[in-house]
Amino acid sequence: MLVGMLGILKAGCAYVPLDPTYPASRRDYMMADTGMSQVITQSGLAGLFADLDVTRIVLDDETTSRRIASLDMTRLDDKPPSDALAYIIYTSGSTGQPKGVMIEHKGVVRLVKQPGELQMSSATRFLHCASIAFDAAVFELWSPLINGGVSILYPSTDLTLETLNEVIQRYEVNTALIVSGLFDIWSETCSGLAGLRRVFVGGDKLNPAAVIRCQKNLPHVQLYNAYGPTENTVITTLYKLPEQINADQSLAIGRGLKGDFSLVLSQTGSLLPVGVVGELLVGGDGLARGYFNRPQLTASCFVPNPYYDINQSHGPAYLYRTGDLVSYQDDGNLQFHGRVDQQLKVRGYRVEPTEIQFHLEQHPDVRRALVIPAEEANNRNYLVGYVELENDAEKTDTLVSVKYELSQQLPKHLIPSTLILVSSWPLTANGKIDLKKLPKAEVTKDKKSVAPVTQLECQLAELWSKTLDIQKENLCVYDNFFELGGHSLSVMKMVSLASEYSLCISAKEVFAFPVLKELAEQLAERDTQDAEFVVPENR
Repeated sequence: MLVGMLGILKAGCAYVPLDPTYPASRRDYMMADTGMSQVITQSGLAGLFADLDVTRIVLDDETTSRRIASLDMTRLDDKPPSDALAYIIYTSGSTGQPKGVMIEHKGVVRLVKQPGELQMSSATRFLHCASIAFDAAVFELWSPLINGGVSILYPSTDLTLETLNEVIQRYEVNTALIVSGLFDIWSETCSGLAGLRRVFVGGDKLNPAAVIRCQKNLPHVQLYNAYGPTENTVITTLYKLPEQINADQSLAIGRGLKGDFSLVLSQTGSLLPVGVVGELLVGGDGLARGYFNRPQLTASCFVPNPYYDINQSHGPAYLYRTGDLVSYQDDGNLQFHGRVDQQLKVRGYRVEPTEIQFHLEQHPDVRRALVIPAEEANNRNYLVGYVELENDAEKTDTLVSVKYELSQQLPKHLIPSTLILVSSWPLTANGKIDLKKLPKAEVTKDKKSVAPVTQLECQLAELWSKTLDIQKENLCVYDNFFELGGHSLSVMKMVSLASEYSLCISAKEVFAFPVLKELAEQLAERDTQDAEFVVPENR
């Protein structure tokens, strides 16, 4: 696919990355929204687009190879202008549908040709493991290639800690970008990677404890805290982490990149001094063109620079309202303080809770829904959904149906870890939902709970307990891993920890059999089948 993307850009066109793991309805929306006429794909994925009115170009198909070989191979010397569209990446939207962010060539060039700490060279060996539909992939792919370096493509298998470290070691990776949630658990297993030199961490609030662990395991590696919205081409500010930090320290997000422009403004638009919290507005060559087919949303988020002076060239004419609350520190670095609105980051992805609520409320038996973040023990966010059903709805069957329908509409990172039924909504004196009085997403043991009995069930219960930070006594064989707060990163952690309990589990098995009893039965059946195919040695 990388070759296809290079061809698209070389031809002066723009690409729209489609994650094959997304629900078909989401992919279809993105294709319809952009008016996509052609899809470049591979034979193993071509079936995803079989029923759509688009031309499929299957790169690894023999017919396509013959067609390409017959084409004029004269080098294209035409270069697209700097303000030509390079790609459109879709992010979560508050209206119920994702929104396409339009990034121009100059935005990518500004990112990958940065001097200083972001500088790449022919010696760079950059790991690419992010989803192609996640803007981190832009940094992972183009930074090394445009500077003569090497992009190391993670194999098309489950992302596990063991495989991640093996790839870094085997292919001599020296540079990597790791999202904060993954960095938390990777920092526990990252010793012995002698060739690694730089790790950029971003996508969410950075955990100081994870930084300390990583610095202890890899003292030769320089760590960076990278911050930036998709609307300003991946990275907006960068903070070079010092060698000594405190576990309770709030880590800065750093300073803006060369050529960028940042303002910290009050609600009335006044510039704020050091230490005073306000909204961050950013601009420069990295600024997106806007949202595709969303002129009103573009106008509300990409606003005129109130301090722009065309005669003095003081900053760009337009700035992006990030919605992030920050303040300047005495040393000139920015400190992150949260959000102006309800938007949040979950496992590196930007999430609009209202988009999830919209899809929940599309179910005919759901009267009203609310999605809010909850916090894990390691200060990471996960999503909790609250659902009020229509009066005649059967609770158990409806909840199963709601979860299934949601999985058909939204990618995994937008699916709440748990859904909680409410019969009424607690209200404040002002008539708003009182979030503090909503039932908590807690694990409880009811009278119908069945404790683990078999050896496999007991081993899994211990493994789940350690992974999810839940008392083993509270676990039932009918518990669902994801309803207990599990998510893709905790699956990775569990798969990594499994060897400590003499278990071998794949992420695919956890997603396919999320109930403890079913997973235990799957593992037992698999081990039995494996034993049947053991060929005895000749005697």
